[in-house]
Amino acid sequence: MPGLSRKVQLWLRRPYCLVSTAFGAACCVAVMITLVLGVPVPRVHDEFAYLLGADTYAHGRAVNPAHVHWNHFETFHVLTCPVYLPKYAPGQSLMLALGQLVGHPHVGVCLSTGLAAAGLAWMLFAWLPGRFLGWIWLTAVLHPGLQIKWGHSYMGGAVAMMGACLLLGALGHSRRGLQLKYAAIAALGVVILANSRPFEGAVLTLSVAVGLIVTLAGSKHWNTYQLRAKLLVPAGLVLLCGAGLMMFNNYTVTGSVFKLPYQLYETQYGYTPLFLWQGPKADKPIYLHPVMERFYSSEDAEIQAKFSSPSSAVRVKANSVSELIHFFGGGSQYMMLLGLPLALRRVRYRLAFCLLTPVLLAAIATPWTLTHYAAPAAPLIVLILLVGLIEISELIRKGCSAKSADLAVKAQFAFAAICMLLLVLHGVTVFRNDQRANKIAWAQRRQEMQQRLVGLPGKHLVFVRYNSEHNPHEEWVYNEALIDHAKVVWARQLSPSEDAQLEAYFHDRKVHVVDADSF
Repeated sequence: MPGLSRKVQLWLRRPYCLVSTAFGAACCVAVMITLVLGVPVPRVHDEFAYLLGADTYAHGRAVNPAHVHWNHFETFHVLTCPVYLPKYAPGQSLMLALGQLVGHPHVGVCLSTGLAAAGLAWMLFAWLPGRFLGWIWLTAVLHPGLQIKWGHSYMGGAVAMMGACLLLGALGHSRRGLQLKYAAIAALGVVILANSRPFEGAVLTLSVAVGLIVTLAGSKHWNTYQLRAKLLVPAGLVLLCGAGLMMFNNYTVTGSVFKLPYQLYETQYGYTPLFLWQGPKADKPIYLHPVMERFYSSEDAEIQAKFSSPSSAVRVKANSVSELIHFFGGGSQYMMLLGLPLALRRVRYRLAFCLLTPVLLAAIATPWTLTHYAAPAAPLIVLILLVGLIEISELIRKGCSAKSADLAVKAQFAFAAICMLLLVLHGVTVFRNDQRANKIAWAQRRQEMQQRLVGLPGKHLVFVRYNSEHNPHEEWVYNEALIDHAKVVWARQLSPSEDAQLEAYFHDRKVHVVDADSF
């Protein structure tokens, strides 16, 4: 058994083997989870928006023109005028589009989960001692947050996490000396972050830049030529290409190379502050639909209640940090705290902790804190957790080795088994929570109706009616990228004259009316 373990360790020390096996195994785990839970049904505004972007890119389009009757299709997190596209950066939608081209958008989710796991394994290999490769590999492949929470959703943080892993892994490998390939990989990570979580990604990028400067300043193995040839030129070329594509996307959507689609959407619909230090807009936007006005009004009221005083704001955000660490820690975060002081004696782990702090603060800088906001911080959180556990493991080994080497090995193995058991138990909890989330009644009803209408002959136009108490989080009106060519079109019911105009426009479709609150 020890001989087999050593052979596996030596095999995984090859970066290609480590990355490829982590990718393959993580993809297989993601597929098995999908077979058990079923293909996820979109149920959150963001998921529908990302799927719209995926459908757009899968059809080879950078943007969709505004529909002539766009007011019937106005919905959350989607620009309907002057163009028809989600407000979000394109990274997640591009991965979903890849999956759609293969067969289903969820294939893209599984692929991004595998890429994030492979990136995490490669990044941890650069920062942690090689003798813990087995632990690194299992953590990357089996992490329940990545596999279940993000891997079974269309808005997961795997894409941003992958970008962060590339950037941080390149930094870790560069501690042994600047190399052209690591500069290019780091720049690719920056581009991915900019197109998935732009704000938190920018904070991480700046933090890594400062960390790299500090690292190089303390090293005797670099000079100006190396800095220019092995870092600035390759990284600059990749960043230049990425910036050009982003500017093109901005221009096609907003008409300005420097204005993001997110900014345009906020100009049209945003009322609540994006960051804690901001106040609400002086002038509330004019909403055409009561359900959208109710959504933003209730959101503003919720924010006012949560942050009514400095003490309540501190309490809310402290809970947010605790929840994030628990999400990524998998139940072992409390043991990690015992080993963290020992880990911080080492320079590279102090650097990791310093990098984590501003990114984690950026993730909780908004009134809401969701796990995928912290995706750029995820690799660092996992690293710090593993470092603390490794220090405890080393203490156990040293304490037991005085009695016998065999006892030390067994004690370390038992400790690792306890940590993995906590990870599995955490996974069971996440799994059960996701099972409940998949059974949300309204999302299931909408999906069933969509599938039933697709199976009927002809094309269909579905008018959706809400009552005055409708929950704005239960949104039925989302459509494909090419509305006129879609088998089923969902539209808001407006006035009789406006509805008649839409019926005349879609004169070849069978008309249905759905009261979303009557089920």
